[in-house]
Amino acid sequence: MNDISQLQFKDLGIICYACKATEEKIKWLTTEESVSWQSMKHRRKRMEWLSSRVAAKAAAVNWLEKYYELPLRPELITIFNTKYGIPYVKWPLQISTPNLSMSHTDNIGVATVSCNYIVHGCDIEKIKDRHSAFSNYFLTSDESVLWFNNNIKIHYGFVERKTIETMLWSAKESIIKAIISKDTSKKFINMFHITLNPSTKNDKNLYDFIFSYENHKGKGKWIIINEYVISVSILNSNQK
Repeated sequence: MNDISQLQFKDLGIICYACKATEEKIKWLTTEESVSWQSMKHRRKRMEWLSSRVAAKAAAVNWLEKYYELPLRPELITIFNTKYGIPYVKWPLQISTPNLSMSHTDNIGVATVSCNYIVHGCDIEKIKDRHSAFSNYFLTSDESVLWFNNNIKIHYGFVERKTIETMLWSAKESIIKAIISKDTSKKFINMFHITLNPSTKNDKNLYDFIFSYENHKGKGKWIIINEYVISVSILNSNQK
């Protein structure tokens, strides 16, 4: 993965960037963000925090250029969080800011932005061996039967349980972010109540899924890059 990479999620209407930041990217921070950076004691936490913000600013700059043909330096963009932990963009322009979602792991940050009418969430997870009972924490018995069978393995083109397990975990994390950004009254979402189903495969390493939770429905995609799964989920636009 490059220092800053744009990732293509076809047909979702979002802009996605991934970043593995170096300290050289501190110059992308605002004065207020630099203070937060300096206050963090552990280097790994600082670098993950920096990587996700660099990715968010790269996505926001791209969004401005794409929809308004306006250039804006990243150090003029500030990333804040609401009291519910939802990230948002602030900039010195009389233009509505896009919806934002962020995630990080292993010093890699991922961020997605979209127009305000597209409610979405993103997540990144590392593919690795986990405890044998790991999936019991977020999958129902019916989901386990559905997802860990040979037809699904053939459908998605791989056989390792750890890959499917990571995809499912990441998908549900991204779904939770999308739902909470739409309905902040949902302070806790039980993963067992999220129904996740496979959809069609349309690219070599880009895969589709559909989901539902109470009155919320939507779709999403996974992309697999090296040993990482990145998930993006969006809610159907006709939901209130």
